[in-house]
Amino acid sequence: MSFKYSARMLKYLLVLVSVQLFNVVDGDAVGGIFRYGHIRWSSTQNTVNFVVEAAFQRSVKNSYFVGTAPDGFAQEGDVITLFGREAPIFDFGDLSIVRMLKLTVTAYSVQEDWIFGEISLTHKYSSPSNNGLPWIAQLQGCCRLSTLANNQNARYLLTAEVFSLREMIRTRILYQTDS
Repeated sequence: MSFKYSARMLKYLLVLVSVQLFNVVDGDAVGGIFRYGHIRWSSTQNTVNFVVEAAFQRSVKNSYFVGTAPDGFAQEGDVITLFGREAPIFDFGDLSIVRMLKLTVTAYSVQEDWIFGEISLTHKYSSPSNNGLPWIAQLQGCCRLSTLANNQNARYLLTAEVFSLREMIRTRILYQTDS
């Protein structure tokens, strides 16, 4: 056996052990846990308040999802930190990003193994629109619930077009024609 072959084999084993260690530490958390969600928003001039409502698997054996329920998982009122194979981020569409997202649990089911909650974010844009186009706000991460029939363990992406009311009214008047 040559040294080159042994070094390659050692590197392979090191990667394999690292992956298995991650699986032991995070348990089922390395699979998908995102179920569904949506983004709603309201604005006052250039300041926009976002609320992301989303559902996730509840029985995730990870310190981010620890809660106060008797089984140790999250229940109504708990605040958990979202995570995944690709850590979820909220992108406001103007190069501003929030990387550490906290979800306040508003509902849960032990039997159906889900939690539902809200993430509240506030952002001030430099202008009411993105050069006449809406700002595109996004929640993105990985992965979708691993037990889904379609797109299991795939990335997820929620989007919202943000156009302040003042800008929308101004645009409508600008394009109005006389009859």
